[in-house]
Amino acid sequence: KHLVEYGVHQDVTPIATNTDGQHLKNNPAPVKILLGKESTGGLGAGGVPDIGRKAAEESADEIREAIKD
Repeated sequence: KHLVEYGVHQDVTPIATNTDGQHLKNNPAPVKILLGKESTGGLGAGGVPDIGRKAAEESADEIREAIKD
């Protein structure tokens, strides 16, 4: 978030990822990935690392697509 707000992201495209759709919506990054759409429903991981990990694994293809080249 701070990289975008302060313009410190020259030559890269910032990507925000989160399991919480509301937090993601408020992030100024131009590319946003909601992790675990099916498993969390966009409501977050509740601070539970295993839920966050599973959400990231569920979204692995979308993450790969966003970071290629």
